[in-house]
Amino acid sequence: MKAILEQIVSPDNASFVFFDSSSPRFRCPYHYHPELELTLIRSGRGHRLVGDHLAAFEPGDLVLLGASLPHTYFHSPDFDEGPEGARSLVLQFLPDLGGGLFSSAPECAGILRLLQRCARGLVPGKTAKAKVLPRLLELEEASPLRRMTLLLEVLDLLARDRQAKRLASAGFRPEFNRHQARRLERVCEWITCHFREPVTLAQAARQAHLTPSAFSRFFRRATNRTFVHFLNELRVGHACRLLLDTDQTIATIAYESGFENLSNFNRRFRELKHLTPREFRAQARKEGGSEHSGGR
Repeated sequence: MKAILEQIVSPDNASFVFFDSSSPRFRCPYHYHPELELTLIRSGRGHRLVGDHLAAFEPGDLVLLGASLPHTYFHSPDFDEGPEGARSLVLQFLPDLGGGLFSSAPECAGILRLLQRCARGLVPGKTAKAKVLPRLLELEEASPLRRMTLLLEVLDLLARDRQAKRLASAGFRPEFNRHQARRLERVCEWITCHFREPVTLAQAARQAHLTPSAFSRFFRRATNRTFVHFLNELRVGHACRLLLDTDQTIATIAYESGFENLSNFNRRFRELKHLTPREFRAQARKEGGSEHSGGR
Protein backbone atom coordinates (compact mmCIF):
# COMPACT_ATOMS: atom_id res chain seq x y z
CA MET A 1 0.00 0.00 0.00
CA LYS A 2 1.27 3.46 -0.85
CA ALA A 3 1.01 6.04 1.92
CA ILE A 4 2.42 9.36 3.11
CA LEU A 5 4.61 9.58 6.21
CA GLU A 6 3.12 12.03 8.71
CA GLN A 7 5.48 13.74 11.11
CA ILE A 8 3.97 13.98 14.59
CA VAL A 9 5.51 16.29 17.17
CA SER A 10 4.77 15.55 20.82
CA PRO A 11 4.36 18.48 23.23
CA ASP A 12 7.36 19.23 25.44
CA ASN A 13 5.28 18.64 28.56
CA ALA A 14 3.62 15.36 27.52
CA SER A 15 4.56 11.79 26.61
CA PHE A 16 1.81 11.45 24.03
CA VAL A 17 -0.32 13.54 21.70
CA PHE A 18 -4.00 14.15 22.45
CA PHE A 19 -6.25 16.49 20.50
CA ASP A 20 -9.85 17.19 19.58
CA SER A 21 -9.95 17.46 15.79
CA SER A 22 -12.77 19.46 14.25
CA SER A 23 -13.32 20.48 10.61
CA PRO A 24 -16.23 20.82 8.18
CA ARG A 25 -15.38 17.44 6.60
CA PHE A 26 -12.93 14.57 6.96
CA ARG A 27 -10.01 15.31 4.65
CA CYS A 28 -6.87 13.44 5.61
CA PRO A 29 -4.50 11.79 3.14
CA TYR A 30 -3.81 8.08 3.21
CA HIS A 31 -0.93 8.22 5.67
CA TYR A 32 1.07 6.44 8.36
CA HIS A 33 3.27 7.34 11.33
CA PRO A 34 5.44 5.42 13.81
CA GLU A 35 3.03 6.32 16.61
CA LEU A 36 0.09 4.11 17.53
CA GLU A 37 -3.25 5.89 17.30
CA LEU A 38 -6.59 5.60 19.09
CA THR A 39 -9.37 7.53 17.32
CA LEU A 40 -12.92 8.17 18.53
CA ILE A 41 -15.38 9.67 16.04
CA ARG A 42 -17.59 12.20 17.83
CA SER A 43 -19.51 13.48 14.80
CA GLY A 44 -19.48 12.74 11.11
CA ARG A 45 -20.11 9.73 8.93
CA GLY A 46 -18.33 8.03 6.05
CA HIS A 47 -15.79 5.24 5.43
CA ARG A 48 -12.38 4.47 6.84
CA LEU A 49 -9.63 2.59 5.07
CA VAL A 50 -7.21 0.89 7.46
CA GLY A 51 -4.53 -1.04 5.63
CA ASP A 52 -6.65 -3.00 3.17
CA HIS A 53 -9.78 -2.97 5.36
CA LEU A 54 -12.69 -0.75 4.31
CA ALA A 55 -15.63 -0.10 6.65
CA ALA A 56 -18.25 2.52 7.39
CA PHE A 57 -17.91 4.75 10.44
CA GLU A 58 -20.32 6.94 12.39
CA PRO A 59 -20.33 8.74 15.74
CA GLY A 60 -18.98 6.40 18.43
CA ASP A 61 -16.62 4.57 16.10
CA LEU A 62 -13.44 3.63 17.98
CA VAL A 63 -10.30 2.16 16.40
CA LEU A 64 -6.81 1.37 17.72
CA LEU A 65 -4.18 1.51 14.97
CA GLY A 66 -0.76 -0.11 15.16
CA ALA A 67 2.50 1.68 14.46
CA SER A 68 3.04 2.58 10.78
CA LEU A 69 -0.36 1.20 9.74
CA PRO A 70 -1.67 3.29 6.79
CA HIS A 71 -5.16 4.75 7.22
CA THR A 72 -7.54 7.48 6.10
CA TYR A 73 -11.14 8.64 6.60
CA PHE A 74 -13.56 9.71 3.84
CA HIS A 75 -16.79 11.56 4.55
CA SER A 76 -20.09 10.22 3.22
CA PRO A 77 -21.42 12.12 0.17
CA ASP A 78 -24.70 12.82 1.97
CA PHE A 79 -23.00 13.92 5.19
CA ASP A 80 -24.74 16.96 6.63
CA GLU A 81 -21.98 19.02 8.22
CA GLY A 82 -24.25 20.39 10.94
CA PRO A 83 -22.94 22.56 13.78
CA GLU A 84 -20.11 20.17 14.76
CA GLY A 85 -18.95 19.04 11.33
CA ALA A 86 -16.43 16.20 11.37
CA ARG A 87 -15.09 15.81 14.89
CA SER A 88 -12.83 13.22 16.50
CA LEU A 89 -10.72 12.64 19.60
CA VAL A 90 -7.25 11.35 18.74
CA LEU A 91 -4.47 9.87 20.92
CA GLN A 92 -1.07 9.17 19.38
CA PHE A 93 1.83 7.59 21.25
CA LEU A 94 5.05 5.73 20.52
CA PRO A 95 5.44 2.04 21.44
CA ASP A 96 8.21 2.97 23.92
CA LEU A 97 6.03 5.50 25.74
CA GLY A 98 7.73 6.87 28.85
CA GLY A 99 11.16 5.58 27.89
CA GLY A 100 10.10 1.96 27.50
CA LEU A 101 7.42 1.75 30.20
CA PHE A 102 5.41 -0.94 28.41
CA SER A 103 8.38 -3.23 27.84
CA SER A 104 10.08 -2.73 31.21
CA ALA A 105 7.22 -2.78 33.74
CA PRO A 106 5.79 -6.25 34.48
CA GLU A 107 2.44 -4.65 35.22
CA CYS A 108 2.26 -3.56 31.57
CA ALA A 109 2.73 -7.03 30.07
CA GLY A 110 -0.88 -7.12 28.89
CA ILE A 111 -0.56 -3.70 27.27
CA LEU A 112 2.64 -4.79 25.52
CA ARG A 113 0.76 -7.75 24.03
CA LEU A 114 -2.02 -5.37 22.96
CA LEU A 115 0.46 -3.21 21.05
CA GLN A 116 1.53 -6.31 19.16
CA ARG A 117 -2.05 -7.43 18.49
CA CYS A 118 -3.11 -4.06 17.09
CA ALA A 119 -0.47 -4.07 14.34
CA ARG A 120 -3.30 -4.62 11.81
CA GLY A 121 -5.77 -2.38 13.65
CA LEU A 122 -8.39 -3.30 16.24
CA VAL A 123 -12.05 -2.41 16.77
CA PRO A 124 -12.95 -2.95 20.46
CA GLY A 125 -15.93 -5.04 21.49
CA LYS A 126 -19.05 -3.37 22.89
CA THR A 127 -18.27 -4.04 26.56
CA ALA A 128 -14.73 -2.66 26.43
CA LYS A 129 -15.82 0.29 24.33
CA ALA A 130 -18.50 1.27 26.85
CA LYS A 131 -15.84 1.39 29.58
CA VAL A 132 -13.27 3.22 27.44
CA LEU A 133 -15.49 6.05 26.13
CA PRO A 134 -16.00 7.96 29.43
CA ARG A 135 -12.26 7.85 30.10
CA LEU A 136 -11.50 9.27 26.66
CA LEU A 137 -13.96 12.10 27.21
CA GLU A 138 -12.41 12.81 30.62
CA LEU A 139 -9.04 13.40 28.92
CA GLU A 140 -10.22 16.79 27.64
CA GLU A 141 -10.32 18.39 31.09
CA ALA A 142 -7.74 16.21 32.87
CA SER A 143 -4.42 17.37 34.28
CA PRO A 144 -1.24 16.09 32.56
CA LEU A 145 -0.68 13.38 35.19
CA ARG A 146 -4.32 12.30 35.10
CA ARG A 147 -4.10 12.07 31.30
CA MET A 148 -1.26 9.60 31.64
CA THR A 149 -3.18 7.44 34.11
CA LEU A 150 -6.27 7.60 31.90
CA LEU A 151 -4.24 6.42 28.91
CA LEU A 152 -2.95 3.47 30.93
CA GLU A 153 -6.49 2.66 32.08
CA VAL A 154 -7.77 2.77 28.51
CA LEU A 155 -5.00 0.53 27.21
CA ASP A 156 -5.49 -1.89 30.08
CA LEU A 157 -9.20 -2.16 29.25
CA LEU A 158 -8.42 -2.75 25.59
CA ALA A 159 -5.76 -5.32 26.50
CA ARG A 160 -8.35 -7.36 28.40
CA ASP A 161 -10.92 -7.13 25.60
CA ARG A 162 -11.51 -10.55 24.02
CA GLN A 163 -14.17 -9.32 21.59
CA ALA A 164 -11.91 -6.98 19.61
CA LYS A 165 -11.74 -7.56 15.86
CA ARG A 166 -8.68 -7.12 13.66
CA LEU A 167 -8.98 -4.97 10.55
CA ALA A 168 -6.23 -5.28 7.91
CA SER A 169 -5.60 -8.73 6.47
CA ALA A 170 -2.75 -10.90 7.73
CA GLY A 171 -1.01 -10.67 4.36
CA PHE A 172 -1.12 -6.89 4.16
CA ARG A 173 2.32 -5.38 3.60
CA PRO A 174 2.45 -1.60 3.22
CA GLU A 175 4.70 0.26 0.81
CA PHE A 176 5.10 4.00 1.10
CA ASN A 177 5.09 6.56 -1.72
CA ARG A 178 3.69 10.10 -1.63
CA HIS A 179 2.58 10.28 -5.27
CA GLN A 180 0.74 6.95 -5.20
CA ALA A 181 -0.92 7.82 -1.89
CA ARG A 182 -2.34 11.03 -3.31
CA ARG A 183 -3.55 9.18 -6.39
CA LEU A 184 -5.32 6.59 -4.23
CA GLU A 185 -6.80 9.30 -2.02
CA ARG A 186 -8.17 11.17 -5.05
CA VAL A 187 -9.72 8.05 -6.55
CA CYS A 188 -11.25 6.80 -3.30
CA GLU A 189 -12.78 10.20 -2.57
CA TRP A 190 -14.25 10.33 -6.08
CA ILE A 191 -15.70 6.81 -5.75
CA THR A 192 -17.10 7.65 -2.31
CA CYS A 193 -18.93 10.64 -3.77
CA HIS A 194 -20.30 8.77 -6.81
CA PHE A 195 -20.90 5.16 -5.73
CA ARG A 196 -24.69 5.62 -5.92
CA GLU A 197 -24.38 6.41 -9.61
CA PRO A 198 -23.60 4.00 -12.50
CA VAL A 199 -19.83 4.24 -11.90
CA THR A 200 -17.49 2.47 -14.33
CA LEU A 201 -13.88 1.39 -14.07
CA ALA A 202 -13.00 3.64 -17.01
CA GLN A 203 -14.38 6.69 -15.17
CA ALA A 204 -12.38 5.84 -12.05
CA ALA A 205 -9.26 5.27 -14.15
CA ARG A 206 -9.55 8.79 -15.54
CA GLN A 207 -9.48 10.18 -12.00
CA ALA A 208 -6.11 8.45 -11.52
CA HIS A 209 -4.85 9.50 -14.98
CA LEU A 210 -4.29 5.84 -15.86
CA THR A 211 -5.55 3.49 -18.53
CA PRO A 212 -8.26 1.08 -17.32
CA SER A 213 -5.85 -1.89 -17.32
CA ALA A 214 -3.12 0.04 -15.48
CA PHE A 215 -5.69 1.37 -13.02
CA SER A 216 -6.96 -2.15 -12.29
CA ARG A 217 -3.44 -3.30 -11.41
CA PHE A 218 -2.74 -0.18 -9.35
CA PHE A 219 -6.00 -0.39 -7.40
CA ARG A 220 -5.65 -4.07 -6.62
CA ARG A 221 -2.07 -3.67 -5.40
CA ALA A 222 -3.07 -0.66 -3.31
CA THR A 223 -6.22 -2.00 -1.66
CA ASN A 224 -5.92 -5.79 -1.95
CA ARG A 225 -9.29 -5.84 -3.71
CA THR A 226 -10.66 -5.18 -7.17
CA PHE A 227 -12.33 -1.90 -8.07
CA VAL A 228 -15.70 -3.66 -8.38
CA HIS A 229 -15.35 -5.26 -4.95
CA PHE A 230 -14.46 -1.89 -3.39
CA LEU A 231 -17.48 -0.32 -5.09
CA ASN A 232 -19.79 -3.07 -3.84
CA GLU A 233 -18.44 -2.65 -0.29
CA LEU A 234 -19.34 1.04 -0.35
CA ARG A 235 -22.79 0.34 -1.76
CA VAL A 236 -23.58 -2.45 0.68
CA GLY A 237 -22.29 -0.36 3.59
CA HIS A 238 -24.61 2.48 2.56
CA ALA A 239 -27.48 0.01 2.24
CA CYS A 240 -26.81 -1.30 5.76
CA ARG A 241 -27.25 2.19 7.17
CA LEU A 242 -30.53 2.65 5.32
CA LEU A 243 -31.75 -0.75 6.49
CA LEU A 244 -31.04 0.22 10.09
CA ASP A 245 -32.09 3.87 10.07
CA THR A 246 -35.13 3.89 7.78
CA ASP A 247 -38.26 1.93 6.94
CA GLN A 248 -37.65 2.17 3.21
CA THR A 249 -38.39 -0.96 1.20
CA ILE A 250 -35.57 -3.30 0.24
CA ALA A 251 -36.04 -2.40 -3.43
CA THR A 252 -35.82 1.33 -2.74
CA ILE A 253 -32.67 0.87 -0.67
CA ALA A 254 -31.10 -1.20 -3.44
CA TYR A 255 -31.58 1.55 -6.01
CA GLU A 256 -30.56 4.33 -3.63
CA SER A 257 -27.34 2.45 -2.91
CA GLY A 258 -26.35 2.27 -6.57
CA PHE A 259 -27.57 -1.19 -7.57
CA GLU A 260 -29.45 -1.33 -10.85
CA ASN A 261 -31.56 -4.36 -9.98
CA LEU A 262 -32.78 -6.11 -6.83
CA SER A 263 -31.34 -9.55 -7.60
CA ASN A 264 -27.79 -8.18 -7.94
CA PHE A 265 -28.23 -6.22 -4.72
CA ASN A 266 -29.36 -9.33 -2.82
CA ARG A 267 -26.48 -11.38 -4.24
CA ARG A 268 -23.77 -8.82 -3.43
CA PHE A 269 -25.24 -8.13 0.01
CA ARG A 270 -25.21 -11.81 0.92
CA GLU A 271 -21.65 -12.20 -0.35
CA LEU A 272 -20.41 -9.46 1.98
CA LYS A 273 -22.72 -9.82 5.01
CA HIS A 274 -23.61 -13.54 4.80
CA LEU A 275 -27.25 -12.53 5.30
CA THR A 276 -29.98 -11.28 3.00
CA PRO A 277 -30.91 -7.59 3.43
CA ARG A 278 -34.17 -8.63 5.08
CA GLU A 279 -32.38 -10.97 7.49
CA PHE A 280 -29.82 -8.26 8.30
CA ARG A 281 -32.56 -5.74 9.15
CA ALA A 282 -34.54 -8.23 11.23
CA GLN A 283 -31.48 -9.41 13.17
CA ALA A 284 -30.23 -5.88 13.85
CA ARG A 285 -33.61 -4.71 15.09
CA LYS A 286 -34.07 -7.77 17.24
CA GLU A 287 -30.68 -7.22 18.89
CA GLY A 288 -31.34 -3.51 19.25
CA GLY A 289 -34.83 -3.95 20.61
CA SER A 290 -36.36 -1.91 17.80
CA GLU A 291 -40.09 -2.17 17.20
CA HIS A 292 -39.90 -0.82 13.66
CA SER A 293 -41.21 -3.06 10.93
CA GLY A 294 -38.94 -3.81 7.97
CA GLY A 295 -39.71 -2.69 4.44
CA ARG A 296 -40.69 -5.15 1.75
